[in-house]
Amino acid sequence: MAGTTFVFQDIYRLSPALSSLIYGVNAVGNMAGSLAYGSLATRRSPEALLVLSGALATAGPAALLVIRTTAVSTMALTWLCLLISTAACGIFFPAVITIAQSRGRAAPGATSALLGGGQFLLGAAVSPLVGLFGTRSPAPTAAVMTSCLSLATVAALATALTGRGWGSRRDPHRAGE
Repeated sequence: MAGTTFVFQDIYRLSPALSSLIYGVNAVGNMAGSLAYGSLATRRSPEALLVLSGALATAGPAALLVIRTTAVSTMALTWLCLLISTAACGIFFPAVITIAQSRGRAAPGATSALLGGGQFLLGAAVSPLVGLFGTRSPAPTAAVMTSCLSLATVAALATALTGRGWGSRRDPHRAGE
């Protein structure tokens, strides 16, 4: 996501005010995803939501990469692809936190620190990659996002396979369970 400033301001020549508007709408999309997680979590396991949202988050920049390499992407199409990814991350991140805190409940402080520290470390390590591949096209941003989100989705799948699985969320308050 760090490369999107280059995309919108340098490639599509948007003013800082219009770029801020795009980021604001994307933030609303992320918030909508987080709110959706609360509703979806009553019907599906966090592991299932993690995998599904990871795949959806990957689909946005992957579509942008395919579009960009086969045709000319417009600013609106680029924004739509990034909005899809950002909204899906609104579901992905609460699922990550739910699963991590559940599995790391013996040391909740350490679990929280590892989540936060790991997120900042990976973000700092990956952000310069976009600049290395160039800032004349949205393709480098899309490629880096697709690669990272693909790896995250594979990790989500591994997490789901070692966790409670894919099924519907079971209500622990039902009799007999």
